[in-house]
Order: sequence, then C-alpha cells, then structure tokens
Amino acid sequence: MRTLIAGSGIIAGLIIQALFLYAVPFALLSDKKFAAAVGESMRMVWRSPAESFLLVLFPFILTLPMMFLSFKAEMIALRLSPDIMIHIYLASEVMKIISSFLITAGATILFIRGSGDPAD
Repeated sequence: MRTLIAGSGIIAGLIIQALFLYAVPFALLSDKKFAAAVGESMRMVWRSPAESFLLVLFPFILTLPMMFLSFKAEMIALRLSPDIMIHIYLASEVMKIISSFLITAGATILFIRGSGDPAD
C-alpha cells in the first residue's frame, strides 16, 4: 500500500511538472506575464501530452539511481566507507545538472517547434 501511495505521488508530481514545463520558455521568449505563460504552458501540454510527459520522465529516470542511493546513505557509509558518500553526493549533483539541462533544453526546443517559428 505504501508503494502504491508513493508511486501515485511520483506520477502526480511528474504530471504537475509537465503542466508547468513550458512556462519559463513562454515567459522569457514570448515576453508574457508569468500567469499567462502558465496558461499557455498548459495549453501546449494539452496539444502534445506524450512529448511533454516523456520530456519530464526521462530526466527523472536518470536521477532515480542516485535518489535510491541517498535513501540508503547510512547503510552505505557504515558498510563500505564514509568517504564514498562524497562521491555519491557529487554524482548526484552532476545528474541533477544533466537532468535540469535536459528538461530546459527539451522544453525550449519543443516550445520553438510548437510556436510555428519559420526558422526551424
């Protein structure tokens, strides 16, 4: 039951993240107010839900192994070596940077492609 609740919370979080995915590109590249950008973001997700959800899901999956390692940090430190926690932390931060880049770059590319820009 606890796994079902945690899984549904993760899915709800991914859906909410997908709904706000294009808000920053709309606000920055279209000079819209943030409230209008959120509305446009939700409309864009409605037009391409699979792409939007995959764009959020793939970076989440990339960070999942580091998240599981951080849940077991005490056991890893006691059984292996406390020094390995520094490496796990650094790897986790690198994965977060890569994940943020993938989300931002992917959202911007889909925004430009979806805005009907003739330059693409």
